[in-house]
Amino acid sequence: MSTTPPPKNTPNSADNLSGRETLLRLGFVVVIEIILGFSVALSPTVISKLSSEPWKSLISSVSVSFFAAAILSATLEPVARKQTREDLNKAIGDAQSHAKASLDHELETLKEVSQQEFNTATNKLEEVLNAIETSSQENRQAFDDAIDKLREESQRSFENAINELVKTSVDSMLDMLTRDQRISAELRRYVVRQDFIFRSYSDTIQFKWTDESREYLYTYTETSYRIENLSDRVLPYTNRIVLENLYEDQYPDFAQIEQIEIYAVDRGSNQRGEQLKAYGLKDIQEFTKSRSPLVCVELNDIEIKDGAIIEVKSTLKSIRRVNDFEPFLLGRIADEIELIVMHPEDLKVSIEPMHPATDKLITKLDLEELKHWRLEAGILPFQGLELSWRR
Repeated sequence: MSTTPPPKNTPNSADNLSGRETLLRLGFVVVIEIILGFSVALSPTVISKLSSEPWKSLISSVSVSFFAAAILSATLEPVARKQTREDLNKAIGDAQSHAKASLDHELETLKEVSQQEFNTATNKLEEVLNAIETSSQENRQAFDDAIDKLREESQRSFENAINELVKTSVDSMLDMLTRDQRISAELRRYVVRQDFIFRSYSDTIQFKWTDESREYLYTYTETSYRIENLSDRVLPYTNRIVLENLYEDQYPDFAQIEQIEIYAVDRGSNQRGEQLKAYGLKDIQEFTKSRSPLVCVELNDIEIKDGAIIEVKSTLKSIRRVNDFEPFLLGRIADEIELIVMHPEDLKVSIEPMHPATDKLITKLDLEELKHWRLEAGILPFQGLELSWRR
């Protein structure tokens, strides 16, 4: 089976259609005339009449009509084709302009929508990244804190284990060295088993004559020391201060513990930190146990964390006789003790170590009105320095 391919569309198909229509109309008229003529010619007498004048006139008319139709078709076809092409080009141009305008509008709308969606997505992404970064930093900080805490606890546990081992070994050694359970028990109680230790114990004293008679002295004392909790637990600390007040009748209310200050100490830098407590004269009176012959104050509202260090600073004043002495003996173990004395030129002051390591007593200053001594040795309970003075 053969198929006839469809006619190809050409750019001049519209023009050709117009020309063909004109020819078909003219041809149709001609054909009708021929048919009408042949219908008459079918009679026997027609042939003989073909050469007659009517038939000649008919044939001539048909020929002229055919020729006129051909000329008219040839004349009208270019004009119609030209007009149709212009109309088609105009329509195509209008369609292209409209399509381009619509496309530009759609592209602009799509661009705006895409930009808005992009900005929204970017903002959400930044929020998510910020949240992730914040969460990561918090988690990192929490992780670092946990690691530091674990390290500190591990270090403390290790130190406690070592301390217990050392204490056990020291106990056995004391028993072996002293060969006396009473002595070894006292050593364990007051030396080995101490929960606190004094660090950098210092007393600064200033003497002034009360009057021209030079029988009594105003004595101003500033005591400063640091105390460390050696245990593995929080412990209460009682700060006890005792001050002689033998001359209350002659100098009433002069002997006073004026001020007590307590500071935190940073272990890393060994520097004084924030103030924890401060007691003025009125506060101290509430803790005063007695006034005469001794002013005794006990502060028992202090707690020291395990391994922590605090600094205690107290200021007091009293009346002393011209020729006298005062022992500065510590009730706890200490790493050293120092004494600074400021005095009138006509007052002689001297120091005596209450300690077997006399060679460890260092004279830092020896001026006419200023003395400074330091005992650079370990201090056991009730060891220290004795200060004496005379005119």
